[in-house]
Amino acid sequence: MPNEPYSRSLRWLGISLEKGTPAVPDDGRYYVLNGTDVYYSSASVNLAQAHYELLEEEMRAAHPELSDPRDVIAKEQAFHDILSARGEARQRARTQHEAKGGKGGRSGV
Repeated sequence: MPNEPYSRSLRWLGISLEKGTPAVPDDGRYYVLNGTDVYYSSASVNLAQAHYELLEEEMRAAHPELSDPRDVIAKEQAFHDILSARGEARQRARTQHEAKGGKGGRSGV
């Protein structure tokens, strides 16, 4: 297991944490990459992950125009959920109104 490749990336930010992949030397070290440039290298996965998270924060701050695709999808889903709930409420109100028989009740007045 120590020689197995490791890869974690945020493609939309262009950063990754890799070990034993074609993009980095196969020397057993973990590499934090900013694009193709080595940002940090360590034999410890915990240290490499900490630097990866620091780089992620830096990149998010430096590029606020970039957004996580998962956030966009979550916002769209929330919008559709709201529309669906409103539609269900309208349908329920319409059904209840029609059950009353209209303006004057069941007598039709």
